[in-house]
Order: sequence, then structure tokens, then C-alpha cells
Amino acid sequence: MAVIAIVVLLGVLKVSGSSAALLSPEPSAELAGQPHLIRTDEYLIRTPLVIRQAELDFPAESQVGMGTHDMGVLSDLPVKDLSVVVRPHSWAYFVLDVERAFAIEWWLVVLGPFFGVYAVLAVLTRRALLASLAGLLASASPAMLWFAVPGMGLAVLYSGLTAAALLVCVSSEGRRRYGCAALAGWLAVAFAALLYIPWLIPLAMIFGAIVVIQLPAAIKTWPAFIRVAAVFFGVVVVFFAIYYRDHHNALRVIAESRYPGKRVTKPGEAIPAHLFGSPYDVFATARPLTTINGTNESQNASGLMLWLPIALVGGAFSGWRARSQAQRALVAVMTVAMVLAAWALLPVPVSIARLIGLTNVQGPRVAMPLTVAGAIAAALYLHRLGEDPGFRPRRDRVVIATIAFAFVTGWAGTQVTLEGVPVTRGKIVLLWLVVTAAVALLVRGKVLLGLGGLCAFVLFGSVRINPLQVGLDPILEHPLVAQVDAIAARHTGERWAALGADTGMRALVVASGVATVTGTSWYADTGAWDAIDPTEGSRDLWDRFANIGMEVDVTLPAVTYQLVADDFLMVLTPPCSAALQELDVRFAAVDHEVAASCFTLLDAPDEPGEQWIYAVGAD
Repeated sequence: MAVIAIVVLLGVLKVSGSSAALLSPEPSAELAGQPHLIRTDEYLIRTPLVIRQAELDFPAESQVGMGTHDMGVLSDLPVKDLSVVVRPHSWAYFVLDVERAFAIEWWLVVLGPFFGVYAVLAVLTRRALLASLAGLLASASPAMLWFAVPGMGLAVLYSGLTAAALLVCVSSEGRRRYGCAALAGWLAVAFAALLYIPWLIPLAMIFGAIVVIQLPAAIKTWPAFIRVAAVFFGVVVVFFAIYYRDHHNALRVIAESRYPGKRVTKPGEAIPAHLFGSPYDVFATARPLTTINGTNESQNASGLMLWLPIALVGGAFSGWRARSQAQRALVAVMTVAMVLAAWALLPVPVSIARLIGLTNVQGPRVAMPLTVAGAIAAALYLHRLGEDPGFRPRRDRVVIATIAFAFVTGWAGTQVTLEGVPVTRGKIVLLWLVVTAAVALLVRGKVLLGLGGLCAFVLFGSVRINPLQVGLDPILEHPLVAQVDAIAARHTGERWAALGADTGMRALVVASGVATVTGTSWYADTGAWDAIDPTEGSRDLWDRFANIGMEVDVTLPAVTYQLVADDFLMVLTPPCSAALQELDVRFAAVDHEVAASCFTLLDAPDEPGEQWIYAVGAD
């Protein structure tokens, strides 16, 4: 409770983790070089959408990103509808100003993995130190911090709390178990409502297995078990029905979309050097934007793969019939970790993986769930060493486990490149030796030197990843937002477009609250796209989750589309008698001058951050 109180206090003080400074025309000197440019999902997509929702009083639907979209399935946004009951992380927005609410939510995202892992281990082990260190190891890993968005932190929080509530439920007597079952049902729907399947499925497997393996020993009488199960599933059905009633149309369209709805992931897509390269993620923080191992920082980020040495040291799969909840949980976590690792790295038969939903999980996205599984497994392994006098791994198994981890981690170190150039081997060797020594201490049963040492090591490498920067002022007080607001105040309800390659400009127009055809589109509004593609000849391109950009080109004879990435679609159009006119766009913010008969200049930039604002008419 003290930690939760600190989170609330940080929110009240508006100590926000937003990277919105990147949208400021003149970042302050102390922020120069920060925050990391790769965090586009945060500062270019979700943060402007949150501000937009607050500006419009949290509508259920909004015109953004080609058509009208259900905002309740957009990036976990705060929305004033009944389904908000399963979005407790958004409640602060309805009682506080947007800056303080955003700060509270942000800290819940960052600390969510700690709370989720801690809750489960506190119930299983009753050892606060073990639970705290494992929670810290998970929450401070690069795999978490490079992806610090609600779909990550809140997913671990809600799944961990759901499992903890169910664990209390199965070991309780009387009315308490029904209250825990109801709480777990509500948390389970809050978890599912986050919608990011590549993380939801692995986390559900991990925490679900921890609970399921306890059931044979927990079921004393079938009538009592059935009553408890009825409460849990009854609450799940009620809250899911509320959520589904408000969002079923959008969910259906997403499921039927070309991307991600019909996407099928193949096994073995993870790159081993990325998955096992956590000790070297520290090099990715050297500058605002870095190519590490041939990719960006987020795609390269991982966590310590502790499931590997724990699987080899012995005993991790032998306690499924033990009396101890923690021993059974260790078997469950390690079994799921092996399944996830196999899916990420090996040619697993797709027909088998489809049965448990792994064909919806990209291999690189398994890094975060495996990090959670490894942290939990490490704590449970250490707990068993202290709890079970008969459990003492042989020295040769300890050596084998340490060497195996050292070999794989060392090999990953030989692959590290920064901007295509190999990192100094001396630095690689130093990090390799430190992490290998800490793992050796861990498998030998040393809590503070082993698990605690790994926490210190991970913090050293990741403390600079998560940007504790500024609040929302760089957006709220941006000159472009002021330009748009001034014109929108005189012409309410008119539709806008942000034209050009400047992604920050699109985000700012979205944040202003005006109706816009550019911005984030979680799914395709067919009616809007049919206005410029009546034959749907390009449906394979626009029927997807995408960030929609638009550019005018006087040399084009007709509208064309450029799929820059799976989630970024650029619409290229002639300025007149084309897409803008068909979409009824009346105003445009442009990052360059436009010479066209249907464009009338309303405001030219005369200070940093401003853009050209045009009224758009017919030719």
C-alpha cells in the first residue's frame, strides 16, 4: 500500500514519464539528447491520443485516422462508457486533470510488472525479499522498459494480480474465497481488455499454469470448488459482456482485418542474439537513436533468460506433486517457459502451436514473457532451496548450468554491433563476467548476492532507458497546437489533415482534438476508405492497424498508397479533385509550402514549431 501511495503522490506532483519533449520545438538544454527517439508508440501515438480524449471529454468514438473509430479499443485510452469498469488504470482521468492522471497511469505502467510479479510470489513464498527482488528484476529489464506502454506494464500487473487472487482463493475457506474469486474475475477481464495478443497469450499461459497446477491439491470437495468457479466465471462473463457490448463491432473488424487479424506467425522467428543479449542492452542507451545488432533498441531489447540455467541445474521439473504451492508453481512456470522458448527459437509444428494461440505471438515478443517467467522461476528456485532440505542440486549440475548460460550469453556478446561496428571486446567481456558470476551465485542459492546482484546489474544497464523527463507541456503548449486551435475555434467540426513526412506534426494535430483523416487507425473504417478507393482495389494495404500519413503530390494523376511498414500507411494524392476533397477535408497543416489552386494559405510559420496552415477547397 505504501508503494501505491507513492505512485499516487508522484501523479499529484505531475512527475510524468512522458517523452513528449520530442515534440517540443526547443527542448531544454538539460534534456538535450533525451529521451530516446525510438519510443514512437508512446510519444507519437498514445500520448497525443490521451490528450485528444481529455480535450474532447473522453468520447466513445472520434474521427481520427481515416473515419470514425471506437476509442475504447484504441491504445487503452480513457473513455466514458460503461466498459470503463474494467479499465481501472484510466479512472484517474475522470477525477484529475490530464497531466496528473497521465503521470499516475504512467507510473502504474512502469511499476506494473513489479506489482504483478511481487503479488504472485508473496502469496506463494511469503518472503517479501524474494518477491521484491524478482519483481524488480522483471520490471527493470530492457524488455520491459523499451516497451513501456500500457499493453506491457498493465498486462503483467493485471495477470499477476489475477493469479495472486486465485491463489488466495484456492487456499482460503469460507466467504473469503468467494470475494477473491470475484476480484480475480474482474481483474481477468481488465487483463483481456488490453487486447495486445502477443503479450496476453504468453502471460496467460505463465500465470494460468501457476494457478492450474495448484487445483488438484486445493479441491477438497467438488461442490465447494464448483461454487467458487461459478463465482469467478460468472464475474468474467458479466464484465466481458459489458465490454463486448460497447466494443463488439470494432473487435469484429479488427479480427477480420488483413493486419493483424489474419496474420499468422511462424515459429522460430526470434533472433537468439537478441533474446540472450540482455547484458549488452546498456550500449543502446549511449545516444537518442541507436542501431544495435542491426535493429532498433526496442526490437533488440530482452531480459535475462534465467529459465535456461534453472532448467539445467536440476529439480525445476520434479515438484509437481509436492505439498508446497511454490514447488508446484516452479514446475508450471518452467514448463511454460520451455514451450515459449521453443516457439520463439525452434521450428515447432504450427498445427500444435495453433491450439494454444501461439500463432498470434511473434517470436521477438516472447522476450518480455520469458523475462517474467525467468524472474519468477529464479525466486521460486531459491525459495525451494531454503524450504526443502532435501533439495540440493549437485555441484556438477550447478557448473553445467552456469557454463551453459555463460556460453550462450558470451556468444550473444560476440554478435553485438553498434551502428554496424562491433563493440569493444573488453567491455563485452567485463559485462559477461559479471552477469555469469551473478548467475553462478543464483544457482548456488545465494539470494542477495545472486538474485540481488542480478537486479543491480540490470538496473545498471537499464536505468537510462526509461525517460523520466517532462510532463505534457511540450504538446499542450506547442506552437502548432495553438495554430490549429485558433482556426478550429472559428470553424468548429471541420475535418483536418496533416500533410507531409513530419510524424510529429500528425501527432500534434491529433492531440489538438480536431477531426482528422491522418493519425492512428486501429482498424479500417470501410466507409471512409471507400470514398477514395470505391472499388477496394487497395484493400490489402489499408485494411489494417496503421498510422495514416498523407502527402500531396502535384505530379500524381490519382490517389496511390505506400505501405512504409506493416503499421504505417502513406496516402499520396493530388492536391485538388482527389483524396482531400473526397474526404471533405477543409483544413491542412503542412510541413512545406504547397502551390495549388485549391489551397489557400491561412497561416505561415514565423516561429519554431509552427507549420503552414491551408484552407482546402475544390479545384
